[in-house]
Amino acid sequence: MLNNLGIVLWHLGRYDASAGSLRAALALYEDAGERRGRQVTLSNIGFLEAGLGHYDTALDHYRRADDAIEMRRQDRAIWINNVATVYRKLGRAGRAIEEYRKALSIYREIGDRRGECDSLNHIGACFAELGRDGEALIHHQKALNLSRDLLERFEEAAALRSIGEVHLRAGRHRVAAEQLEASLGLARAIGDAYQEARALDGLAEVAAQTRDEARARSHRRRALELYDALGVPEADALRARLLGPSDASGA
Repeated sequence: MLNNLGIVLWHLGRYDASAGSLRAALALYEDAGERRGRQVTLSNIGFLEAGLGHYDTALDHYRRADDAIEMRRQDRAIWINNVATVYRKLGRAGRAIEEYRKALSIYREIGDRRGECDSLNHIGACFAELGRDGEALIHHQKALNLSRDLLERFEEAAALRSIGEVHLRAGRHRVAAEQLEASLGLARAIGDAYQEARALDGLAEVAAQTRDEARARSHRRRALELYDALGVPEADALRARLLGPSDASGA
């Protein structure tokens, strides 16, 4: 139960509470000698650490999880997905795609459609980072369709935001804004602070590119508040943009 609570708290952006819940679960599993529970929890902690930018710590937890016990197929897919995320964060998008595809294959094999949706979103993000926008949109759209079929609103918010970001990079501001606004509304409805911040960050860039600097600053400042509260690496990158020429005067 503590493991599941940790995952829910992660989605709600309560990372300190998530870490506490997961570490408490790990201690219980270790005391009980429950190897599979220990393995899954180590993998979840690795995912949390990766999201906070602690990549070496994340990889350490993933390695400990891999050594814990022979994994069930679903657990193996989760583990591969999480390791792929670390590669992506380290700037190795091509390697990350290889790993995400392995996880995707397992998810499809065992009929885990939520896992399939998550992997599709991640693969799309990697293609976007490589500048392959067409392939990115194909994967994000598949993830969006599947998330709606499954009523997975966290995944839906992520897919909408990702689609918006691809259109933004291509200069399609109207379409980008529509997708990002939809993601923002959904993120707020379900209490997903991270997706809310990402959507606001994207909308700020739309506003900046269309020369609405007041709206851009407003969105960025609200996104920064959320990033800071979450303690995620995106806060520093956004803070640097806020300290740029357009914000130096405090206008």
